[in-house]
Amino acid sequence: MVEAFQKRMAELGCTPEKKYLVGLSGGSDSMALANLLLRFSFDFVAVHLNHSLRDEESEDDAQFVKEWCELQKVPLILEESPLDNAKNIQIQARLARYDLFAKVATEKKIDFILTAHHRDDQIETIYMNILRGSGFKGLRGIPVQRGNILRPLLNFRKAELLDFMRSNGFHWREDSSNAKLDYTRNKVRHVALPRLRELVSDLDDRLLELSECASEMEINLERFLPILFDRAVKQEGDLQFIELRAFEEWNQLADMLLLELLRFMGFIWTDPTPIRELSSGKMWSDGEQNLYAHRSSLILEKQKPVDVEFSIDQDISGLLEPMELGFENWPSSEFKMEIDSGTQAAFDASKLKFPLRLRRWRKGDRFRPLGMNGDKKLSDHFVDLKMPIPVKNRQWVLCSEDQPIWIVGGRMDGRFRVVDATENIYLVTLLQIENSSLEN
Repeated sequence: MVEAFQKRMAELGCTPEKKYLVGLSGGSDSMALANLLLRFSFDFVAVHLNHSLRDEESEDDAQFVKEWCELQKVPLILEESPLDNAKNIQIQARLARYDLFAKVATEKKIDFILTAHHRDDQIETIYMNILRGSGFKGLRGIPVQRGNILRPLLNFRKAELLDFMRSNGFHWREDSSNAKLDYTRNKVRHVALPRLRELVSDLDDRLLELSECASEMEINLERFLPILFDRAVKQEGDLQFIELRAFEEWNQLADMLLLELLRFMGFIWTDPTPIRELSSGKMWSDGEQNLYAHRSSLILEKQKPVDVEFSIDQDISGLLEPMELGFENWPSSEFKMEIDSGTQAAFDASKLKFPLRLRRWRKGDRFRPLGMNGDKKLSDHFVDLKMPIPVKNRQWVLCSEDQPIWIVGGRMDGRFRVVDATENIYLVTLLQIENSSLEN
């Protein structure tokens, strides 16, 4: 796999002349990545974050990483970050880890952050997203690249990494918590997938093929859903009637299309019951909307979205809820990215007042759309876009003080754009809307 790794790094545009950051836990995956990088003389900084979750074992992990880096003359950033046991440990750990990665990457002028996710991780993630009913987006799995974060081992099996480590006499640490069945991922890894592989020998290949197909289908589905909405949904006051007869022609695809239409309309369906088999008079709620089954229709009743706000300091690297957002600070002289106007917004950092605020749009909100001279009400902008009411009601905006500067996933306020005199750029990237997958 050594030559295959070298080829993969070249495909990703990674050369030994660039600077890298590696999250080094001491486990077999990250140690394999680190040793492969050394094999080809890549210049990297190792980062280890000790959460002290496993007491003495955590301390031993940190010491192991420290001694390895000293022996290999690899620069090491080692920090401690205790977690709040009253909150979701995995989410806290992931946020703390990526915050530290982003901080070190900025300080050390790192080109790419490398993580050691591999093919087995990808398969587990796809399977878990199937269990969650996350639709085509979840079936895509872990991306190879997000911004400056790369996962060069995503095509390699765990067994290949272990074989590389053992055949070269390399050492690593075993995380005892990986064997416990307290977490869903461990149950999938140690129980569900092994049993399924007994029934389907090429299960892994089938899941990866499914992921590739889902990525292609999602592109076409996003184009079709507005057409389906116009055909199947009728608006009466605050109620939306979904006519089930509109789905009969789709046969086997009917339930899937209905599920995706509900997502498009902002309703999160988690019940395992096929939607078209719901009993008339039943009601379900996702906390923001109510869904009623009534004869040959489904009725969606909008609840007023909870008016919550999220504060965003300039030094954090991202949010996982209510959606997945990434934040990067760049000197303008080093910023060479092409901006995706649908999922990214680049701001002149000197024009922003931190902390920024992420909230639902409100009646009376105004902004100056990029490319226009005058102000415009957000409500009028949504009308121009022919945005469905349930989508509009759930729309998030990023604000500096209380001024909307970006309709998340859409247009930004031109007054905050990057200009020739801009010295520092604040880049915001929408990674996943209304995120429910928090592990990758």
